[in-house]
Amino acid sequence: MPPDLRVYLDQVAQTHAGDPLGYLWEFGPIYAWWRRDRAHETQSIGFLTFHRLVIRSFRRTFPGGWIPVQPSSMLPFPIVLAEQAAAIRDFAALTVFSSNLEAWHHGVHRAIDTFGTPERNVLVRAFWEFHVFLDLQFASALEAWGTSWSAYLARISLDDQRLV
Repeated sequence: MPPDLRVYLDQVAQTHAGDPLGYLWEFGPIYAWWRRDRAHETQSIGFLTFHRLVIRSFRRTFPGGWIPVQPSSMLPFPIVLAEQAAAIRDFAALTVFSSNLEAWHHGVHRAIDTFGTPERNVLVRAFWEFHVFLDLQFASALEAWGTSWSAYLARISLDDQRLV
């Protein structure tokens, strides 16, 4: 895996602009790598930060994007998570929210049969709709904190980004 995932995801989006299948085939192993490293707690980018970078890359490759709604086939989104996102006021609260959202995320992956293997589930539209939905929750948390994405990147150290 390249040392700077941010740069690599930008390159994948540029390389495969107008080539959705090429993008998805190249992204599958990236996603599998991150999940494998995440399971071993050796990844350098945290749950929400990783998903934000991926969704930004995805949207550059697929202009117009997918409808960012929670598909009905998912587990219901717990109101407590929405309330928690709206109450973010500092970094500590953001890390707790990230951990709680990640736990719900894993439950959704286990509940949906088509989300079985990382290399294949990137080919399923509901996978992307789901992850766009997660990114919107991150955006809500950042907004509640009064912090834009660019300010988050400037404000939070790379070490701390492992926690979000």
